[in-house]
Amino acid sequence: MATQAATLGSSPTRGAGSISSGVRAAAKPAVTGWKMEPVVFQGAIQAMIALGLAFHWWTWNDAQTGAVIGIVASFLALITRNQVTPTYRGPDGGQVERRRSASTA
Repeated sequence: MATQAATLGSSPTRGAGSISSGVRAAAKPAVTGWKMEPVVFQGAIQAMIALGLAFHWWTWNDAQTGAVIGIVASFLALITRNQVTPTYRGPDGGQVERRRSASTA
C-alpha cells in the first residue's frame, strides 16, 4: 500500500485535500451568484422542493409540505434580507424615512 502511494506520488491525506479544494472550486460560482442575486437562489431552492413534490421524489402530506415550505422561505428570507439593499425612493426622489407610530411619538 505504501509503495502504491509512493508510486502515485500522493498520500491519502493529500488526496482528501484535493477533493476538498475541488468542492470549493465547484461551489465558488454558486457563492458568487448568491451574493449577486440572492432572491434568484431563494426561488430556485423553493422550486426544487416543489419539483421534488410534483415528481414524487418524496411524499409529504399537506401539513408537512406547508411546514417545510414555510420554514425554508422564512430562513432564506432572513439570509436574503442581509444581502439586498432597499432601492425605493419617495415621490420627491429622496429616501423615505420610517414613520413613527402614534404611540412612540
